[in-house]
Amino acid sequence: MNKIKIIRFLLLTIISSLGLSCSNDDLNSKELFVYMRNWSSDISVEKTYADDGSMVIKGIDEIKFPLYLTRETSVDVHACVVYDETQVATYNQKYGTSFKSFPAEALSVEGSLLIQAGLLQSADSVSVKLDYSKIESGSYLIPLSIQGVASEDKGVQASSTAGTVYYPISVTVNNINSKNTEIASGTKLDRSNWTVTCAVNSSKVINLIDGNLETLWEGQRSSTHPIEVDMGTMHILKGLSFHFKHTSYSYAPQSFTVYTSEDGEEWINQGKTGNYSFTNSIRDKEYGINFFIPVECRYFRLTVNRAVSSYVGPRFNELYAIE
Repeated sequence: MNKIKIIRFLLLTIISSLGLSCSNDDLNSKELFVYMRNWSSDISVEKTYADDGSMVIKGIDEIKFPLYLTRETSVDVHACVVYDETQVATYNQKYGTSFKSFPAEALSVEGSLLIQAGLLQSADSVSVKLDYSKIESGSYLIPLSIQGVASEDKGVQASSTAGTVYYPISVTVNNINSKNTEIASGTKLDRSNWTVTCAVNSSKVINLIDGNLETLWEGQRSSTHPIEVDMGTMHILKGLSFHFKHTSYSYAPQSFTVYTSEDGEEWINQGKTGNYSFTNSIRDKEYGINFFIPVECRYFRLTVNRAVSSYVGPRFNELYAIE
């Protein structure tokens, strides 16, 4: 037996006596990443209400996805995914966005998963259940990060590039009962302390709160007309109303989009009214804008979308709030 064969035999004997396997040791020493894929585009959710006041959600209320490995391993891998709210500010700064954090109390994450030995994907999925009952309209972001990876495999760790996924959620709220155009039962607020402004025909917007049905405010054709009201103090509103009096219903406002605010800075879109029905036989009437759920606010804003006739600007005479 020559010297080379003797040396090779001795090395194999030593390795065998130590109970080692070159192939297994090499496998376990390679880097092993746990990662996620974001299969979802932006999620759109509409929150509205049935006639009986019960909430109706149009859109998903659960996010589900598995975890992945970059290579097979001979042992199980455990990983945990959590809601990583701290990533929202980082994301906004990086991409120039202005997402709000989805409220932590409005979601629950079941994120402890097992990827079994020999597999590249978990059998179960991360589950994120969403509760919209107290969510206002707006653009939200849900970052989910892998935190806590455990395995007997030496190289296992969370991916640094695919260890966080982001789910943008756009929530719109329709809190306007479009089928009910009657005036809400309640008390009309005193308007003596109100301040009302509008960029369109601003000198006449005060006519909406002067108590005189012979005066009116007139908007412009083919443009929206935000009318903003500061009621002076906070109120819980059941709805609003407007009085239309004119010789032709063509000038009547066809629909409104309603916003409310507590501070005049951050506005909540309460929804859009349906199209109001007018006839030439009724040219002097008060119409209601009713909330399904009463709204606490100091400010409200009406965007007058258009008049019944697209050839004229919208007009109406008085504006009220009911609590």
